[in-house]
Amino acid sequence: MSYRFAIVGCGRGTKDLDGGILFTQSSHFTDLLYWFLGDIKAVSGLIIYTRTA
Repeated sequence: MSYRFAIVGCGRGTKDLDGGILFTQSSHFTDLLYWFLGDIKAVSGLIIYTRTA
């Protein structure tokens, strides 16, 4: 097991090792949404297919 991630960048992740800002910050954003809005009661979605020539 390599602990290179803990040494490189003084505690900051790198794109190669942690996937970049989208992956590192999305969990915090999800936690805030959960904290503000509470438990999830229902999930729904909509998919629209369009055909292009």
